[in-house]
Amino acid sequence: MVAMQNCFWRRMRYEKAIGLKLMPIPFQLLQAFLLSQLVLLATDGEVRKVGFYGGILLGLLVFYHGISMVLKMKYKKEKWIEIQIAKLSFYQSYLRLPLEKLYHSSVGEDLEHFTNDFDTVMEKRFEKFPSLVAAVAEVLLFGGYLFFLNPLMAVLLLAIGLVQLVPPLIVKKYMQVNYENCRDIEAEITDFTLTAFAGFLTIKIYNLTEWWLNRLEKLYARYRKIGKESIYASNGEMALYEFLGQLLSYGTYCIVGVLAVTGKVPLEVGIQGIALSGNFYGALKNSFLIWPELAVAKVAEERLTQLFACKNREEEIGGNEIRLEKVSFSYDKEILKNASFSMDHRAKILLKGANGTGKSTLLKLLMGLEPPEKGRLFLGKVRAEEISRKMFPEKVLYLPQDDPMLSITAEALYDEILGRDREEALRYTDQFDLSRETVSNREIAALSGGERKKIFLALALAVKPPFLFMDEPTNHLDEEGKQILAACLAEYSGGFLMVTHDRLMEKLDARRCVLREGELYDEG
Repeated sequence: MVAMQNCFWRRMRYEKAIGLKLMPIPFQLLQAFLLSQLVLLATDGEVRKVGFYGGILLGLLVFYHGISMVLKMKYKKEKWIEIQIAKLSFYQSYLRLPLEKLYHSSVGEDLEHFTNDFDTVMEKRFEKFPSLVAAVAEVLLFGGYLFFLNPLMAVLLLAIGLVQLVPPLIVKKYMQVNYENCRDIEAEITDFTLTAFAGFLTIKIYNLTEWWLNRLEKLYARYRKIGKESIYASNGEMALYEFLGQLLSYGTYCIVGVLAVTGKVPLEVGIQGIALSGNFYGALKNSFLIWPELAVAKVAEERLTQLFACKNREEEIGGNEIRLEKVSFSYDKEILKNASFSMDHRAKILLKGANGTGKSTLLKLLMGLEPPEKGRLFLGKVRAEEISRKMFPEKVLYLPQDDPMLSITAEALYDEILGRDREEALRYTDQFDLSRETVSNREIAALSGGERKKIFLALALAVKPPFLFMDEPTNHLDEEGKQILAACLAEYSGGFLMVTHDRLMEKLDARRCVLREGELYDEG
């Protein structure tokens, strides 16, 4: 929320947007007056005066649209710049969230919701709220002006304008259901197709092709039925609004004409009423319809507030100890049970244990990716969840089992993290027998699993962080790659905590710690 207040609310002000929305109002009033004078002069046969007033009206049109175009172009540019600055600030704030929040978030889903909510709030700031202010101003000014000229004219336009509020209620009650059903079945088809894409091999092995196609055909049959209803609803909605538009326009002309002929409304006032009616009706409609949309924007603001509400105490590491104090944690089963343990991070430590005992989970707890249910974990003198982001990766580095697929070359990654010291990482890539073509020209996401593993192992060995955690670092490595890694770790001057089942790694001169039945044991 701090980011929103500092980089959004303070920068994204309403004033300019509201000013642009209000700018047409005096012009429309003046245009209606001049138009009524033109008609009256024309009926009186005042040709010269008609030409004079017509010239004034034409000049006013040119002047207004010229000024409006310049101001809107300038404002559009300023708005685009401010939106990009605010969005960048939001992304930076997102990346500053605690590791636990980032780890448990679905990044794609979060960013999708963020984008939708951000756009919703932007639309409120630059479109919805200014439009509401302008709409209320138009209703009050146009209505007040006409009421001053002739109360009957103002009441008539207000009554006609309220008729247009009925169709949206019909659409919401009877037609919106079809749109929602259509979106639901489209989502169901997409999910079913994506699930099959991930399991095509299973479908083929178990000869489930016929079943899958039949299920897909049933979904499409439902889609066709709902789609037809949605098309009918859409056509009905369009016809309803078109009919309403015609009714408002021609109905206004007829009623005002009758009132003018019968003398209940002066012709001059009737002409001005007709000239202002379109904008008056639109403003009256917006005054009622924008309110619910502002409520949606408020919900979006609250979601963004919750997303960035996490506070993280960031402290720098001091000391050399990895320590657990009565830590308990469980998923479906108990992983740690009131476990207490301490070890010197400068030692080389192999973390052993049967599959499913929670070795990988322990590393995530030490990294602050998972919060303990009870107890505390320390790296040095700092609790794991309170480590400053500035400590990554120079002080703390974690290599998970699956390496990230980044759209950046290894050399560019090393340059970003190590700067001038990148040559050390490149030296390790040479040891892992990675070609310079692979390191310098190919993005990490395009590499094989083994190549990616070597890229990140070379980075870890070059950084030499005081706290280095590796989860199954031999994954995806061939035998030669494992031997090279074992040789590098044997010569490595720093310490590390490694989860491994690999026999070659077990030959390293390192302490053995075992995770068994929720307890950590030091086996020396």
